[in-house]
Amino acid sequence: MTKSEVRMTNGERRPLSPVAQASLPVNACLALLVFVLAASTFMAATAGCEGPRASGERAAPTGAEATGPEPARQQPDSQRGQRPVSSATMTVGRGDTPQPVDSQPVQTPVSSGVAVEASPTPTATPSETPPRTPAAHGAVIIAHETIVTTPIPLVTPSPRAPGSGSAPATDTAYYSLIIESTNPHYGDITISPYSPSNRYPKNAAVTISVAPKPGHEFQGWRGNAAGKVTTITVVMDGDKTIHAGFSRKSFKLTVAPALRGGVISISPNLRSYDYGSTILVDARPQQGYLFKSWTGDASGTQNPMPVVVEQDMNIGAVFEKGVFNLQTKVNPRGFIDSSSPGVPQESGARVTLTARPPDNHRFVSWTGDVSSNSPAITITMDSNKSVTANFVRIYTLSTFVNPPGYGTVTPASGIYDEGEEVTLTASPSGSSIEFVEWAGNVTGSNTTVKITMNSDKSASAYFQPIKYPFQ
Repeated sequence: MTKSEVRMTNGERRPLSPVAQASLPVNACLALLVFVLAASTFMAATAGCEGPRASGERAAPTGAEATGPEPARQQPDSQRGQRPVSSATMTVGRGDTPQPVDSQPVQTPVSSGVAVEASPTPTATPSETPPRTPAAHGAVIIAHETIVTTPIPLVTPSPRAPGSGSAPATDTAYYSLIIESTNPHYGDITISPYSPSNRYPKNAAVTISVAPKPGHEFQGWRGNAAGKVTTITVVMDGDKTIHAGFSRKSFKLTVAPALRGGVISISPNLRSYDYGSTILVDARPQQGYLFKSWTGDASGTQNPMPVVVEQDMNIGAVFEKGVFNLQTKVNPRGFIDSSSPGVPQESGARVTLTARPPDNHRFVSWTGDVSSNSPAITITMDSNKSVTANFVRIYTLSTFVNPPGYGTVTPASGIYDEGEEVTLTASPSGSSIEFVEWAGNVTGSNTTVKITMNSDKSASAYFQPIKYPFQ
């Protein structure tokens, strides 16, 4: 007889179902456990519940005798003449030793796919049947040659959930899934279902999605995945490593190439700019024009102005012809005549200014936006201008020689600026003449003196003939 058959008490062989065949190893172990429990229960039942045996009756076998064939027992007088109790044999697979079991005349399942057949058992009279002791589910009770059996359920262990950290209870294979990214700041990656241990059972379907952050783009999958779709499903038929590629977007900045009244400069000036780059745009008006405002993807009047690149950008600028003011000043006092006095000057206008000193003053120079020593100047109004006409107070220095003709004083009489220091020198006209002294605003007998011009001043040099002693 093979493992795929079961032998009945009448010798007939019946085939087992596929489910029963798969359960044979487990049911064999359960059948052996049932038999041991039945023997132990029988011993306890006969010792505590059966009471005095009939004359000539043998005690229940114990120890090793319980596993062998049960010896013949003498039947009570009430049962003599009745058909002896038959034994049923249960075979659970090839090589197992058939075990005789006293049973009721019913077929009671032990587990899925295995059955036990029992021969008829005489029905005991109510007066001969001792009370039964309840037993736990799955136990076998033997008392007075009557066997009561109950089914033993078979429990199949459930596999552990993936990622629990312990080896699975089944033979299911698990594989690792590693996800890599170019830069975690460039995009987000979502995995469903998520496993903290990055391990998944064989043939599990895992969905992976990417979401680039603003200013970035998804470049595609590499490794055990390919393509540029943002959501993929991976079947875990082996260990897998998948790389998600991201990159920063690049944008162009275009400025108006030819603007009336000015130009725009960019720093740095590149062909393209990464998302988030900061550049500086500078509007430079031509002479006679003013920068008014930005246009396009820039706004406001700040100049130069920083710009953050987040998209392709076009920037323009508005320049307008300037209207400028001309401011004139005098120092310390004096007059300025203008060809266009008192009004703002349009860009490009030409204005002539003439410096006119007051009495006892002279013009010195122009300072400010114009530098010149000429009293009359012409200014081109291409911006706001400020000029100052500088004047200085002048004084007269008068020099004299006494007696006239006896000598000279240098420098001679003249006009000098206020604060100017003048050096005077007296020189006799001949060898017979000598210098005597100074008079006026200078004194002394030295031929050379200094005088500071802080007012009108005069100086007289006195000479005399040289007197020789008589010989």
